[in-house]
Amino acid sequence: MTATAPRVVLVDDTEDLRHLMRLALRRVGWEVVGEAGDGAAGIEVAREHAPDLVVLDLSMPVMDGLEALPHIRASCPDATIVVMSGFGAAQMTERAMSQGADGYLQKGAPLSGVVDYLATAMARRGTPAAVPTRSPAAPAAPATTAATGAELVDLAPAPVMELTADDAPAIRYANAAARSLLGDAAVPGTPLADLSGELAEFVADHRAEAEASRDLAIGGVPVRATLRRGRSALLLYLDASQRPRRQTTTD
Repeated sequence: MTATAPRVVLVDDTEDLRHLMRLALRRVGWEVVGEAGDGAAGIEVAREHAPDLVVLDLSMPVMDGLEALPHIRASCPDATIVVMSGFGAAQMTERAMSQGADGYLQKGAPLSGVVDYLATAMARRGTPAAVPTRSPAAPAAPATTAATGAELVDLAPAPVMELTADDAPAIRYANAAARSLLGDAAVPGTPLADLSGELAEFVADHRAEAEASRDLAIGGVPVRATLRRGRSALLLYLDASQRPRRQTTTD
């Protein structure tokens, strides 16, 4: 069977985690065709898109993943369903596996191994997925040691920064990929304008919006900048893997 890029639905109530997962999957050519923030919405999105893969959080409001799982399995019988659970949720994970889940991911597992694991889960179900070779072998099981939120962001495959919401935004935190792109000056407290006037202007223009995106250049490198207003901070994602697209904003 020829491996193809799978179509994926992400169901998790944490928007920032979904965004990081979307970046990780898009960088290897996978297509995220739908997202949802609770189990009930996840059922509808999965039914609408008939994906090859569903990544399903077990703990969500409105309807949790455990309750949504049999409905998604019924509407998408050929899909690979991988559930995500937090540390200490072993009982929920076991129930999910007994109800038809094809694999599980410990929340906080390094994103560097997530795509390999998802591809392995799909292959076990008979749906090979096209994944660029990045390591000698895909892991046989997901990591079981939970990482902190900061560690998860630091392991993200694309540059991510947490910023202040001031008129002159400054860096609160920059992950390793952001420091690699922006240089050693990308440290907490540094005004964003000191690193990139274009980035600073973009953030200042859109810091009050729920989400905004713009194509720009940093040090001559074209990037797609996406600004999202999180629950307690501004998060800036920089993706250099995509061709420039037209600017979009979402209020």
